[in-house]
Amino acid sequence: METQGRQEGEVVLRLLELRFDPLNETDRALVRRADIETLLRWGDTVLTATSLEGVFNA
Repeated sequence: METQGRQEGEVVLRLLELRFDPLNETDRALVRRADIETLLRWGDTVLTATSLEGVFNA
């Protein structure tokens, strides 16, 4: 499950950076520390959010 979480985290990072430009190190670390449920929620939200904060606060 840990490997899946890392892979999901990398996918979410890529989606966030494609949508909102490169993330700063603080935001990158936040994604890398997130659990799988949070990563999945952020992955869904990135499609409709208008800001990075909107994704993280979903």
